[in-house]
Amino acid sequence: MDTELLVFRRVHKFARSGTLLKEIEVNEIRRVQGRNVAARMTLKDTLKRGSSTEFALADIEIEKPLPPKIFSLGELTW
Repeated sequence: MDTELLVFRRVHKFARSGTLLKEIEVNEIRRVQGRNVAARMTLKDTLKRGSSTEFALADIEIEKPLPPKIFSLGELTW
């Protein structure tokens, strides 16, 4: 946790056994509408060597109304 910006910098996800499963590292923080937002993150699967996914948020809007259908079961399935 970055105590100055009040944004997490790194998150660890553990199995019940205590084994580290995944790690998220924040690579870029942007100030959007007066708030600090994690804009680029890397997710590492610690059980698979060399496995990582990068998330980059290009357009960040805060307090934007979302249509209710976005949270429907139909929208959540591929």
